[in-house]
Amino acid sequence: MPKIPESRKWRPALWMIVFGTIALVSLLPLSGLVALVSVESIFGIEFRMRSFTGLAILAVGSISMAAVIGYVFLRTLLRPLQELNARAAEIDAGDLNAFRPMGPRGTREVDNLAQSLFSTSRKLIERNNYLNLFTTHVSHELKTPLTAIQGASELLIENGDDMSVDQKTRFLTNIKTDAERMALLSSRLRELAHAELAGMDGSSRLRPILEKCVAQYSLTLEFTDRDIEIPMVAANSEIVWQQLVQNAASHGAQIFQVQAVQSGTGLRLSIGDDGDKISEANKAEVFTPFFTTRRETGGTGMGLGIARAMVVSHGGVLDVSDEARFKFQMQFD
Repeated sequence: MPKIPESRKWRPALWMIVFGTIALVSLLPLSGLVALVSVESIFGIEFRMRSFTGLAILAVGSISMAAVIGYVFLRTLLRPLQELNARAAEIDAGDLNAFRPMGPRGTREVDNLAQSLFSTSRKLIERNNYLNLFTTHVSHELKTPLTAIQGASELLIENGDDMSVDQKTRFLTNIKTDAERMALLSSRLRELAHAELAGMDGSSRLRPILEKCVAQYSLTLEFTDRDIEIPMVAANSEIVWQQLVQNAASHGAQIFQVQAVQSGTGLRLSIGDDGDKISEANKAEVFTPFFTTRRETGGTGMGLGIARAMVVSHGGVLDVSDEARFKFQMQFD
């Protein structure tokens, strides 16, 4: 990663600007009085003795006013910005305690700036943690078939001549199965990357996409007759529904159900099937990457995560349904 360039130009601190401006403004009345005293003849009155008293009073008043203004600026602007700068340094150092509320001083704009900084920083930290966890899962998922392929290959190389045809076939079949699993994982990873980066504007009719997806798995579609449009381009929408239909088919479903309700607040889709239900224990985990109850039959645990990532990238929500007869709920505002 390229190093962030540092500015070599000298820049004044905020307190220099604030107090310099206050000092300049406070000196203007004094300068005016000095000019007035120096031009006594304008009014034809001797101001010399009284002007020094007036000058002193004006000087004390100006300095007092400058001190009050300076204190206000110091409390409402300078100190909060210094605190925000210190918080940014804490966040950069990885101190999560930096997200504590700002102090009582400061303006609304400074507080909004702080909240924006905290929100962005928290999202970046959560994203980094997610990537670290995801990378660990990917490494684990790929390591298992790789280890199996390596072991079977070594056995075939070292003892292949002494093996029977059935033994060779079993090892070669295992290698083929593990290679297919790695290819499927690779495909799922590409789909997930596409889902998280999608965000393309557009819409597509839902019925043709559903009919295409259920036909691939020989399911019966139960869908409202309304001509519903979903706020995704057809290619992205097909990725979502293919994952949902595949999930239904892999859990023994014969019927795939979608109920659409469109109102002034947006589009709500309730999704269900007649296959195995989601257990209460698994409801909180179904969208977790690599969580699957079908690992022994080739499940990758990525399909529902891909579907949710794609929906979220288009401004929607995909979650477990709170209705007993449906499994999932999709919402677009």
